Amino acid sequence: MVGDNSSYIKVTAQDNSSTHCYTLTITRLSNDAAVSTVGTNYTVDNTSNTIEANQTIINTNVSVETFTANLSKQTQASWKVVVQGTPISNAGEFDAATAKASTATLIFGDQLAVKAGDGTIKVYAITVVLGDPVLGVSGSLGSYDSAVYKTPRAGFTWGRYRYWIFDSYQNMCWVGIIAYDQSNVAWSPAWQKANGSSRYHTGISLDTANRTIIITTEQGAGSITVPWDDVLITPQP
Repeated sequence: MVGDNSSYIKVTAQDNSSTHCYTLTITRLSNDAAVSTVGTNYTVDNTSNTIEANQTIINTNVSVETFTANLSKQTQASWKVVVQGTPISNAGEFDAATAKASTATLIFGDQLAVKAGDGTIKVYAITVVLGDPVLGVSGSLGSYDSAVYKTPRAGFTWGRYRYWIFDSYQNMCWVGIIAYDQSNVAWSPAWQKANGSSRYHTGISLDTANRTIIITTEQGAGSITVPWDDVLITPQP
């Protein structure tokens, strides 16, 4: 059977009376690289090797740790979430592949790679949908026209894109929004949003109920409200 199995060897001395028993532990490796859902969280197809949401959503705000907590595997198996295009067809490639951090969020094209105890490999395509925007941005700022925009102070992340909020370099009454992809390439066109004489942003918040981004300003008529759909970049993926 798979796992640790005990076998015994009895040794008899030349006097035919002294004996000693030895215990051997023989480990049989599993070839089971399949995963299954915990409860009804996901729909796992072990024929087409796909994982989709069922009772629990799989979107761009779900962490790797949360995602794998809703799955189970054979005890000898190991797994890792990898980005799209990572070649994994054997145990060596599995071991060499870079796993996404447990705190990283899922993105379109991510895959779950599983290595069974005996090295058998199975790779699942994960269906990830776009979640809500999330406050904050990480990584370096991409290029922008410094004759039009001042250095940004706030931003948010939405799917593949990082959105930075800019003030006008000429002190115009608007805020600019530029989205950058994972390669730091700016989406075109940028957006300029206004509310009367409002200018000089001081912060942003998200209104998930009304699906809006609220940009507070230092001067003018008050905050600038931007509907999510105004800055939604499609298709994602």
